[in-house]
Amino acid sequence: MDAVSYRWSAAGREYLLQLVRVAGTNGDGYSFGESTGGLQVDVPEFFIATAPVTQALWLHVMGDKNPALNQGLNLPVENVSWDDITGPGGFLERINQSTIRPVLSEQLRRLSGNTPPEVVRTGATGSSSAAATTSTRSPGMTAGTAITRNRSA
Repeated sequence: MDAVSYRWSAAGREYLLQLVRVAGTNGDGYSFGESTGGLQVDVPEFFIATAPVTQALWLHVMGDKNPALNQGLNLPVENVSWDDITGPGGFLERINQSTIRPVLSEQLRRLSGNTPPEVVRTGATGSSSAAATTSTRSPGMTAGTAITRNRSA
């Protein structure tokens, strides 16, 4: 199984973000809906985190503001809004601008020689798309991430 990872230290401890490869449909789309007239969806290959976004990762990306009600660096981050994740200055924008992206990009290049990844959310359209663990706009949801390789037209 292909995996990429990022390690960092905080508060005297070591942390790991690990993402594993999820194979795409390679032109054999998934069929959604009725057997006749159902929607055929082609899913590109992507990498997804092996665990929910922890408070340690949230703090590493977002700074010193931990929104979680149940505090613990190894616990999943919670009590975040859709906008905290997807809005301007949100988690996805910041993780794409952080030191994490170049580290993961280099590992992906070694795996396949492909272009750098981008952290995205479910429902993304255009040149990049991927599934993520956050698929609904629900206050207090756990932030999840996935990365996908950019696909040029």
